[in-house]
Amino acid sequence: IPYWDDLDMRTTVTTGGGIFSEVTGSAPNRVWKLEWRARPFVSGQAVGAPSTNFAVYLNEGTENFSYVYAATGAGAALDGAAATVGVQATNAGTNFTQFSSNTASLSAGLRLNAARAPGVCNAGSGVCAPTCSLDINGDGGVNASDDALLLLRYLLGLRGSALVANITLGAARPNAGAVESFIGAGGAYDVFRRPALSPSATRDALVLLRLMLSVPDTELLNSISVPSTAVQATAAAIRRNVNARCGTSY
Repeated sequence: IPYWDDLDMRTTVTTGGGIFSEVTGSAPNRVWKLEWRARPFVSGQAVGAPSTNFAVYLNEGTENFSYVYAATGAGAALDGAAATVGVQATNAGTNFTQFSSNTASLSAGLRLNAARAPGVCNAGSGVCAPTCSLDINGDGGVNASDDALLLLRYLLGLRGSALVANITLGAARPNAGAVESFIGAGGAYDVFRRPALSPSATRDALVLLRLMLSVPDTELLNSISVPSTAVQATAAAIRRNVNARCGTSY
């Protein structure tokens, strides 16, 4: 709720009013920007330029978002004096975080940054799919020669110095122990999404390596035996699922 108030975007009232959107940046760090241009509702007012202009920025691959204000109302509604600003889980109830309500707390140039709490998975009779980061060496990027090779070695049982030999490690995971802790049981890297998550080097790690190398769907599963319990059993389905869970765009 970046600016909850009676806003008027009709062409007979607001010149250039409306709701606009654009995507900036490049995957996997794009930002979806939703912008409102409006005027506070006043019965019978003449046409004029927007006096209320704000946007919501949603960041790809993260729970972070921002409210950005360029113009914050006029008259009795100046600086959000008649608006409510915050975040609410549903359209009713007490699960919300409020920034302000009916107070002049906004100003042009203000940016409010926040993050949504991570979701909680209730597995029920199935399994919860872990979210996945393919930046295994912790350097802020993803590439086959470091990240895929680390996962391949780990799933083959290599540990310690053998795991990280000739691999460039980033500040987030500066040693073998940090890499091992990050991969853990490896369930996030089960590309077939077996009911009992159990990734292997010769199946899952190999598929991820091929994805990083831009191998097309027609060759992605060549010489790989798809598990009989696979939920994602085709190349296209695996690619979509990896992209959705790992924030990639293969």
